[in-house]
Amino acid sequence: HRIFNRFEQARGYLVRPHAGAGLGLAISKQLVELMGGRIWVESQLGRGSTFHFTADFHLAPKEPPVEPACEVSSLSGLCALVVAGNPANRALLADKLSRLGMQLHYAQTAEDALAKLAGESKTGNCFTAAILAADLPETGVFPLAREIGQMTGLETMALIVVSWAGLRGDAYRCGELDIDGYLTFPVDEHILCETVQKAIACRRSPEKAALITRHSLREARKGLRVLLVEDDPVNQQVGSILLQEWGHTVVPVESGREALKAMAEKEIDLVLMDVQILEMDGMDATAAIRRWEAGTGKHVPIIAITAHAMTGDRDRCLQAGMDAYVPKPVHPEELLSVIEKVMAENDQADAEPAEDAIAEPA
Repeated sequence: HRIFNRFEQARGYLVRPHAGAGLGLAISKQLVELMGGRIWVESQLGRGSTFHFTADFHLAPKEPPVEPACEVSSLSGLCALVVAGNPANRALLADKLSRLGMQLHYAQTAEDALAKLAGESKTGNCFTAAILAADLPETGVFPLAREIGQMTGLETMALIVVSWAGLRGDAYRCGELDIDGYLTFPVDEHILCETVQKAIACRRSPEKAALITRHSLREARKGLRVLLVEDDPVNQQVGSILLQEWGHTVVPVESGREALKAMAEKEIDLVLMDVQILEMDGMDATAAIRRWEAGTGKHVPIIAITAHAMTGDRDRCLQAGMDAYVPKPVHPEELLSVIEKVMAENDQADAEPAEDAIAEPA
C-alpha cells in the first residue's frame, strides 16, 4: 500500500538511473477514486507485478463526423475502384477515400479488378480513378496496370499505385505504364486527397504530366517560413521535422520574448504558438505581436498549439488574436489542414482591397 502514497518509492534506498518523485501511482490512485473505483497491485518477488483498477464509465456520445483533411468538393460523388488483396490495406484506403466523399467499389484480385473495369466501361459509367495497392497475391500491381492500360474506354481514368516500399525502378515503370501517382504506406490522408485530385486533373489535360509522388507534391507546395514557439525540446524537434517534411523552413524559439524578437528581425509567414511557454505565455505574446503589427499593416497568421481542450479555450485563443486553434496531442493531418486553411484565408484577405484604398471616381 505504501507505493500509492505521495513521494514514496518501492526501493527508495537504491540509487536510481532516472529521477522520480514518487507521484505517478499517487495520482493514478486519486484519478481512479474520482471515477468511483479502486486500484491495487499483486506482486511476487522475481516474478513481476500486476496492477488492477476498477472505474465507472459512461457510454460516450456518438462521435461527430471527422472533417476531411483537405478541400474535397472536386472529389465528392466521383467513383473510384480500390484494388487491394490485403483486407487491412483495403480498409485503410477505403476509410480515407470515403471521407473525401468518393463512391467506392472494391476488388481483391487482379482478375476481379479487370472484370469490374470491363463492366463499367461497357455501360459508359467509367471509374474516375483506380487506386491499386501493391499487395496482389498473384499477378502483382504493375502487370495489372499494364492490362488496364490496354483496355479501351479507360483513357480518362486516373491510375494511382500505393506500395509498401518505394523500390528502385518503380518510377520508371510507372512512367512506362502511364501511371499518374505513386505513394507508399502509411498513406497520409491529405497527401492521398491531393494526389487523387491532381491525378484526375492530369488525365483531363491534353499535356503529359510528371509522376505524382509525395515528394513532387511537397516541392510544388509553397514553402513557408514558420516561427515555432515551443519550450519543450521534444515537441519542438517533432514539430520541426513535420514542418520540414511539408517543405517549410522552421525558426524555433522557446519563449514569448524570443518570438517577439524573431518577428522583428525575420520575415515570418506563419506562427505556431504554444500557449504555455516560458517568460511570456502564448496569449500575451500573441497580443504583443498584434500590437506590433498595428503599425506595419501586416497580419501574420498565428495558430494556437495547446493542451487546453476545455470549452471556451478556443474562443479565448481567438479573442487573444490567434487565427486558429489545434489541441494537443497534435495530429499531423489536422495540423496540415489547419495551416493550409489559415494561409488560404490570409491570402484571400490580402488580395481584397482595403476600403480606404478604393478611390471614388472623379
